[in-house]
Amino acid sequence: MPRGRRLSVRSYGRPLRAWQERERLLWLDQPVLIGLLLLAAGLWAFAVLSEDVATGDQIVSLDVRLANWLHEHARPALTRAFLVITTLGSSLVLVPVAAAAALWLLRRRRSADAVFVALALAGALALNGLFKSVFERERPSFPDPLAEASWFSFPSGHASASIALYGALALLAARWLRSWSARAACLGAAAALVALIGFSRLYLGVHYLSDVLAGFSLGLVWLAACTLFVILLRRERPGEAG
Repeated sequence: MPRGRRLSVRSYGRPLRAWQERERLLWLDQPVLIGLLLLAAGLWAFAVLSEDVATGDQIVSLDVRLANWLHEHARPALTRAFLVITTLGSSLVLVPVAAAAALWLLRRRRSADAVFVALALAGALALNGLFKSVFERERPSFPDPLAEASWFSFPSGHASASIALYGALALLAARWLRSWSARAACLGAAAALVALIGFSRLYLGVHYLSDVLAGFSLGLVWLAACTLFVILLRRERPGEAG
């Protein structure tokens, strides 16, 4: 090849490689950007709901009206169904599910994923307990309750823990799936399950709307934080991330 042509190829090749590297880095940073956006959105939503509940804003009256309306329109068949659905967001179910998933991941030498699952649930439960103690909001009260629940109401522990754990499991499953349609179906199924669990708390009269929304926001914040942690862990220590 003539010398001039070799110089021409080199001169065009360098910017092309630089552009390809830039595009690769942009794609690598997309998960981080999405995680940061979800983290910020969750923090904003939780802050707004917390302030509204603490100051007795309009959402409090909406909480009471919705709780009363749902209780008045309860039906035995729906009550039985939601009593089953709500258990899927309880610690009696979530803890064994998280433990089984973490052990399975460890056996497959995916230590970072195992830590991700365990941290997602443990942190969500701890944060929920902390904020319940801070706000000390009483639960809805009815003379003929559909279900019983102890401790304080804000935020909903079922909502925060279910979005953290089922969201973490869905993200892991989606990463292993090859087609975008399968990933969307996986994430959509997890979102539907979490939404049903949240609505079950409203229907059964053990939480107000703002409790559930705040629980979702808090769980989303923690899930995003855990996701970012694992992403950065894999980038810093690719050989140890599992």
